[in-house]
Amino acid sequence: MSLKENDWKDFSDEVVTHIREYVIPQYGDKGDDLATEYTLEECRLNLKRYIERLGRNSREHHDAMDCLKIAHYAQMIYHKLIKGEQNAKKS
Repeated sequence: MSLKENDWKDFSDEVVTHIREYVIPQYGDKGDDLATEYTLEECRLNLKRYIERLGRNSREHHDAMDCLKIAHYAQMIYHKLIKGEQNAKKS
């Protein structure tokens, strides 16, 4: 495995931990949370919000947490794109 792949693996493990220990207890799992119903545009706006907040957090470690949130929103956007759910909301 390359050094870049190792870095990505370490980061993706952190994202999984963030989802397991923060997102799911706070908001629920996929299908039971509001984010499941987000459109592609709503996910994009949340992604943009966290990107723009980087470097502006006054609380320690929040920039690192925002990076995990950015990755999670990027993943949600990716899955909406590959599944053709760009504008889909649950009915």
